[in-house]
Amino acid sequence: MDRMDTLLSTIAAAKRDELVAMDTETDPTIRRDRAEISPGCRLKHGDDVFVNGVVARVVCPAHTIGWFYDITIDDMLIVLGQHEAIQVEDRAPADSEEEALPIFTEPPPENP
Repeated sequence: MDRMDTLLSTIAAAKRDELVAMDTETDPTIRRDRAEISPGCRLKHGDDVFVNGVVARVVCPAHTIGWFYDITIDDMLIVLGQHEAIQVEDRAPADSEEEALPIFTEPPPENP
């Protein structure tokens, strides 16, 4: 199991680096290398999350505030996808010293 975790961590880091390198946005609030997925959101690279019935590994923020890229394993394929942070039901932080919940340190932003 440790080898699988190491493999997923390596793939998530490589995918994050690829997405960040492709980013041409000049607005720092929507760049994929920004610090937060959305204001007050505690999700970060390497966290495992349970979202929409799937376990996924967080890769990096997406362009849309409140969304993130993730990888999942589906039928022996590693799939890159996106999810909205407010849909995350549970979190296993990459840092084992960090508490898992709540996902947001302040109330999540309202959907327009």
